[in-house]
Amino acid sequence: MKRESMRPDGTASDPLDEFVAARYQALLRGAFLITGDIHDARDLLHDALARVYARRGAIRDPGAAEGYVRKAMVRTHVSRWRRTRREVLTPRLPETRRPRSSHGTSNWRRR
Repeated sequence: MKRESMRPDGTASDPLDEFVAARYQALLRGAFLITGDIHDARDLLHDALARVYARRGAIRDPGAAEGYVRKAMVRTHVSRWRRTRREVLTPRLPETRRPRSSHGTSNWRRR
């Protein structure tokens, strides 16, 4: 995606911009299928597009741009899922248990 075409006003247009304009709705539908929520889908798509846009020079084949964006969406979603999976929200703090010894004494060994 290194080649840039010229707009009618004489400024250069980025092929990635043209790709996004043409495929935005399809990419948004794909993001919705991944997340199940339209707001999360928009956030996911925008994050993925930002990542791809930052590395757009690495995309040699303009036809591969959609694959790059879709892969970035999946990887971003999995990363978010992993972060939130570790987080357990509860209304109260969990009770801490002390380890019980079999003899009713401390588990620490005496030297």
